Amino acid sequence: MKGSYAIDGGAIYEMATRSDVGGMLREAMKSGDVVAHTHELAITEVLYLLCRRIGFDKAKSHVDNLILSGLVDLEPTADLMETAGRLKCQYPIALADCYTLALAERHHLAALFRERETELVREMKRIPFEVVLVFLSDFGSEIT
Repeated sequence: MKGSYAIDGGAIYEMATRSDVGGMLREAMKSGDVVAHTHELAITEVLYLLCRRIGFDKAKSHVDNLILSGLVDLEPTADLMETAGRLKCQYPIALADCYTLALAERHHLAALFRERETELVREMKRIPFEVVLVFLSDFGSEIT
């Protein structure tokens, strides 16, 4: 797995919690094999998921450190609103997923999600997305 990706909050959460596959993603980003782009809504997801696990102050510190690390290019949500709205109208999927897909469309990237969510797989079959979808769960121990 090499290249540039629009990364959803679930994949970033895996990286933040240093799961096996998340740790491998982080190392691939550090080495430059993976260039990561995300949006503010994905960061908000990571913040609340971490908050539930370790409390708000520690979660905020982790998120701030991630942003300051430069490992992830952060796109303002406002820049993606129109495309995300069109996608949400067209596909009955989570709004945050629409923002990840909008980011991927905007920069001609593949969209990297944590796992094959039922609604994403269903909609891929119904009306194919304009971008390639990649799932972190498919890589197991083979990120790079």
